[in-house]
Amino acid sequence: MSEKLIYTAGTSNRSIKEFIEILKTYRIKTVIDVRSFPISKKFPHFSKDCLTEVLNNEGFEYIYLGRELVSFLISSTANNTIAKGIKTSHAVNGIGCVENIMFPSG
Repeated sequence: MSEKLIYTAGTSNRSIKEFIEILKTYRIKTVIDVRSFPISKKFPHFSKDCLTEVLNNEGFEYIYLGRELVSFLISSTANNTIAKGIKTSHAVNGIGCVENIMFPSG
């Protein structure tokens, strides 16, 4: 089996062209977006809809797992225990999704 790697890449204040070049340089084929809020007013090219279109046009697969991996969760004191439980079950589902992407059966 060939080696599978996971890279992290922040968008920061990069142009979409710079971001695409980084993906190509490291031979990344699939982008998994884990942002809870996949929008950007300051850098609209990194909003989910635009990013999906650009990446697909450039030959990359784009997968949004922000809900499954729950990188940000708003909770109140009264619901803190419930929120933690939701966060945990979503994270387990999200990790399972990533494993299926990395190591598909069949």
